[in-house]
Parts: sequence; structure tokens; C-alpha cells
Amino acid sequence: MKFNNIKTKMSVAVVSAAVAAMGLGSCTDFEWHDEHETTLTAFDIVSEDVPAVVIEADKSNIDDEYILSWSASTAGDYTQVFYKVLFSADGNFASPAYELEPEQMGIASTLTLTNRQINIAAERAGIKQGASGQLKWTVRATNGVATRMSNSVRTIDITRPYGYAYNPAGVTLKGDGISPVGTIRNADGEFEIFAMLGDGEYRLTENESLTGRFFGIAGGELVEDGTFRAVRPGAIHHIRFNFNDATASIASVDEVGLWYSAANDVVAVMTQAADGSAVWSADYEFNAVKNDYRYKFRLTETDAEGNKATGFYGYSSSVAGFQNGSSPATYFYLYPEPGESQSSYCFRFNNTGLHGGKTLRITVDLTGASGNYTHKVEVL
Repeated sequence: MKFNNIKTKMSVAVVSAAVAAMGLGSCTDFEWHDEHETTLTAFDIVSEDVPAVVIEADKSNIDDEYILSWSASTAGDYTQVFYKVLFSADGNFASPAYELEPEQMGIASTLTLTNRQINIAAERAGIKQGASGQLKWTVRATNGVATRMSNSVRTIDITRPYGYAYNPAGVTLKGDGISPVGTIRNADGEFEIFAMLGDGEYRLTENESLTGRFFGIAGGELVEDGTFRAVRPGAIHHIRFNFNDATASIASVDEVGLWYSAANDVVAVMTQAADGSAVWSADYEFNAVKNDYRYKFRLTETDAEGNKATGFYGYSSSVAGFQNGSSPATYFYLYPEPGESQSSYCFRFNNTGLHGGKTLRITVDLTGASGNYTHKVEVL
């Protein structure tokens, strides 16, 4: 034990001497000083002003481009300098409304700016849809230690179209008495949901939590930072909204009916599930008339103004094949029909005896739990 202790003390002494020698050598060889230079040199915007931007109502010029450029800043210690272009409505660049990184992972002294990005920056800065306003922009440089702003601040005058500047990837319904539930995305910026609403306030929240955007419905418009209430508390509601033109609608679902093409009418009114979910079912004895096996589903709804309307949910295209025991799940997905017809966008019961003359239990599921509206047909 004594031998090991002596060895340890000797090792520590040797290492300490080596470290001391290295310290002396580093001061001599690398000339490192406390005043090591990390500051950035002054730089400035050199590109011409962006002309007044008027984004067309149909957004046909949304991808028009402009080049922003600035002179380079240099770090005193020759480290790499990175840039960001900052946008603000009031010139407060300590908390900019929007930031963009230039080309080459932020080291380029140019940025290709589009009307789409200007529209987003304007929206983030509080310029409303269909309104005109002014954005201020500047450039910030940093080498990770020091930070410097460009000498100049420039402005962009913009007139925005109606509709939101960008469309979220997903939207969730939240509110009193319900668990958060995701909505169905029908197309870019277009969403809908069927959900039970009570006597409380609800909102549509963007899934991208960093933005914190949420929306309400007022007078047919999708309004930011708003809420909405049920048309008929205790009923399933059909909520539709479109970020492209900022429109929205809400209606209570009064009836879901099985539509039979040959009858040109609803042949069975479906019963909503006892648990209050957006699921309806009906038992129906099917007997083909005129060799017609086509069916779909008609919804009757009442909006916030008391107006009643009907619409159909059916097959993905205007003509469907006959279903059978091996039909894929996608066959049964339900899609809103573009318009109303007697026989288009219909599914087809099986014509070889599987369904004819049989009592069928037909279930419609508009919860979207699987990511799609769907239905199933069971032989009892």
C-alpha cells in the first residue's frame, strides 16, 4: 500500500510539471491574450428596395421572387459569420415577427425572397387579410459570440389577399367537455370534422405548437384567435373550414340516411351511437330493384342561421365496382360528393347473392379515428 501511495505522488508531480511547461509554451507560441478579438465589422444592405407588393386575389404571383443582398461582415478572430433576415412591423428586431435564413446554411450574403414569404411575414406581423401595411426588415450577423445588426433598415409595402398566408399540416378541435380530436384534411388547407359539441366554447388549434395559432368561426369566416359555440348543444356537428379563403361553416347533423339509387330516396334513417360518437347504423333488408345495387349516404344539417341543407357522402369516384368479401378497406371510405345526384358516387352491394334478400347492418363512421370516414356492411 505504501508503495502505491509513493507512485501516485510521483505521478502527480510529473503531470503538474508537464502542465506548467505546456502553459508557458502556449503563452509563448500562440500569443493568446485576454483581449482576443471576437467583434464583427460593420456591414450594410446593398440591394435595391423591394417594390410595393400586391399579391393577387388568386395568388397567381405568390411565387414571384426578389433578391436581398448585403455587404459581408468579418469576425475579428476570422471565424465564420452567419446571417438572418429579420422582419417586424414596428422595427423591434429584438423580437422579430419572422426570420429567414439565407442560402448556404446562413453564410451567404444574399436571400431569395418570395411573395409567399412576404405574405407569411406580414401575417405574423399582424397585417390582416385583404389589408395593406408595411414591413420593416434588416439583417443580423453573428459568429456565435458577437452579434451585429446591419446599418440600415428597409421597408416593404404589401397588400395581402384574403386567406391565410400558409396552411397548417393538421388542426385539432379543442374545447369544453371534449378531449382534443384531430380533424380530417380533405385537401391543402381544407379540413372538416364531425364531433359532439356541448354548451361551451370551442376552438380549432394548429398542431404546430410553436406557432400557437388557434381559430374560431364567425359569420362564415375562419377567424384567428376566435372561438365558436354549438348550433344545437348535445348534437353531432359538422365543421368545415378552409385556410385558402378563410371561410368556415358549422352545422348540427339532424339525420343520416341510407340512400338507394333505384328509389331515388332515403330508404332507412340511421340511428346515432348511444355513446354520442359520430357513428350511425341501420338494419335494412335489401332487395334489388331493376338490378340496381347502388347506395350512398345523405346527411341533413341545420346551420347557425337555421337553414337546412342536404349533402351526400359516397364512393371516391363517380362509378364503383361491386363489393365482395375481399374488398379492401379503402373501398368503404366515404368522401363528400361534389354536388348532388341520384346515382353517381354510389357504392354497390354484391349482385351474386351475398346481399340480395338479406338483412344488412350498415354502419357509418364519421369520427375520422382511422384517418378516413368509412362504413361497413354486415350480413345478419
